[in-house]
Amino acid sequence: MQYTVERGDTLFGICRRFGVQMQDVLRLNGQIRDPHIIVEEARKELKWGG
Repeated sequence: MQYTVERGDTLFGICRRFGVQMQDVLRLNGQIRDPHIIVEEARKELKWGG
């Protein structure tokens, strides 16, 4: 699944909304350096699961 990050999103909120583990999202999205901050650089797409 993919999700396009919107203004005001947090990684915690995205994971909670979709019922996914933060560790899984971080593992599949190596561009995230700090899980507490998601910068809206060109509206990043996050990936996880099948």
